[in-house]
Formats: sequence, structure tokens, C-alpha cells
Amino acid sequence: MSQGREQIAASHLAIIARDGPGKLTFDAIARESGLSKGGVMHQFPAKVDVWRALLEHQIRYFDHAPPARGSKIGTENTLAEQIARLREVSHQPYSIAHAIVAALVEEPELLAMSRETSARHAERIKAEADDPELALLRWMAAQGLLLSAAACTTACRPFAAGKV
Repeated sequence: MSQGREQIAASHLAIIARDGPGKLTFDAIARESGLSKGGVMHQFPAKVDVWRALLEHQIRYFDHAPPARGSKIGTENTLAEQIARLREVSHQPYSIAHAIVAALVEEPELLAMSRETSARHAERIKAEADDPELALLRWMAAQGLLLSAAACTTACRPFAAGKV
């Protein structure tokens, strides 16, 4: 993604986290990014392109997770890396979790992108695990906690505080 697109993606996240997905307009993106509305629309001709870019940003973020601290070679590295990344994301003021939820609510057809990525991660997690079902349960629980954190429910506070 080009620097301009990254700047716009960061603006998307800020708007969604601060104002909610309903306030993500081309005018708001232009104001937040400091670009002209025409410049934003040149990068993203339709609103679905905005949502697609946010999901692509999320996919890249999780696909390029650095090795988790303390992970041992051959022992559920993918699971440890994904949970570490989920925990990291939960602490960000403009969390990608907001973008995921907003994108899927606004453009449900984009769910296919998320499903493909999740399926790829699930296969890697199962292949590395001594107990594949338990590993998948841990991963899905961490994802659920992140989405709860994005919704600001009280059940997520231990995860957001790094206690899980």
C-alpha cells in the first residue's frame, strides 16, 4: 500500500474509533488525512473500496505478525503470534478491531476476505498444535475478546489490560 493509502487508512481507523463507522465519509476522511476529497476519491472511488482497504490492512497486519516473545520453535508458534497480535491490537487507540466490525457491517460481502484469512490461520494453528481443537478454541476466544473490547463491554477489560 502506498504512503498516501496508508495515511488514508490511518484516517479511516481514527474516524471509526472516535466517531463510529456511520461517520466514515469521504469528507471526514479528507479532513482527517489532510488530503483533498478528490485525492481521497482518486485512491478510493467508492466507499466499498474504503472498507476493502481496511480489511486488506488488517489481513497484512495479522499475516506479518512478528514471532511472539518466548515462543519456542515447533510449539504452536502461529497461535502464540496471533494471540500476541490480538493483545497488541486491543491496546491501540485506533484499533483495527473497529475497522473489522465496521467493514463487515457496512459491506457484508467483504466477509469472504476475512473468512479466507481466518481459514489459512486456522490450518496453520491446527498443523502446529498437539491438541488442534484446544488451540483453535484459544485462538477463537482471543478473537472474541478483541471484538468485545472493540464494543467496549465490561467482559473484555481483563484482556484489554493484558491480564489474559
